Amino acid sequence: MLARVATYYAKGADFSELGASMSTDLSGFYEQQPGFRGSIVLERPQERSHVIAITFWEDEASVEASEPLAD
Repeated sequence: MLARVATYYAKGADFSELGASMSTDLSGFYEQQPGFRGSIVLERPQERSHVIAITFWEDEASVEASEPLAD
């Protein structure tokens, strides 16, 4: 299994809405993609808030095939 990690930063921003949205919508976005195995969204609210989205894939071919969606 492989993982793709995307990190989003914003100084002084409230990312709670983004984190909640990504938690519910990310799996739905990718679930039709072959090789998709799930996702986790982590949020760290501070002065420089950030959200980390991790998607899990069956193999490298699945990760590469999903690249256009990730962009």
